Amino acid sequence: MQLSRYVEITDKYSYGSYGGNQTWFTGTDKKSTAIRGYGCGLVAAADLILHLRKADQETMNQETYINRLRYLEHFFHVRNHFGMNGFMLAIKMNLYFLTHSMPYLACWGFYPFDMKNRIQTMLKKDIPVIFSVGPGYFSSRVVKLYRSKNLREDSILDFDIEKCAVNRAKDHFMVITGIDDLPGMGTVLTVSSWGKKYWILWDDYQNYIRRADNYLFSSILYIRPFR
Repeated sequence: MQLSRYVEITDKYSYGSYGGNQTWFTGTDKKSTAIRGYGCGLVAAADLILHLRKADQETMNQETYINRLRYLEHFFHVRNHFGMNGFMLAIKMNLYFLTHSMPYLACWGFYPFDMKNRIQTMLKKDIPVIFSVGPGYFSSRVVKLYRSKNLREDSILDFDIEKCAVNRAKDHFMVITGIDDLPGMGTVLTVSSWGKKYWILWDDYQNYIRRADNYLFSSILYIRPFR
């Protein structure tokens, strides 16, 4: 189950991204520094809003995208060295929905047995799912992110662990754009992070939560229409 489209931003070389990237904020001012280091929640929120408003049906350039993030930062308030947690993200997302007449409600955190069902429900309604890999303060564990080495092979059908590049995430918000069950690997999440498409094994994510974190800090932002 995959979203039919997702946010794509082009840079000066006309390369298309898969969602936004906080490292595009290269300025030395205080706000750019905060977003660059701790703005993953803001980027996730911005991409979700763009998708809900169907603004991602056409490709936009980096300058336009960065300007939109600067506007949204007035609602989400990225704090240097702290960023934001899931509960604050839900509160601020509801504030944005209310002030912009968007008919949605957001809440943070679900029991583990219900998380996968909630993800599937949202994707069926064409709503991306913001989720977090929590800080795991007392653990060095991370969640592995797999990415095809061949940029043209970005379908879930191309996912092969042995042929993938590997990144790692911790204390980080990302966006789920797909969830599928693959033979021999179980459930696999397609996610957007740092402007790229990655795959995460569901079992890896759940093992990280149980062994290194908890379901308060590592969870999903559940959004539902109320009309």
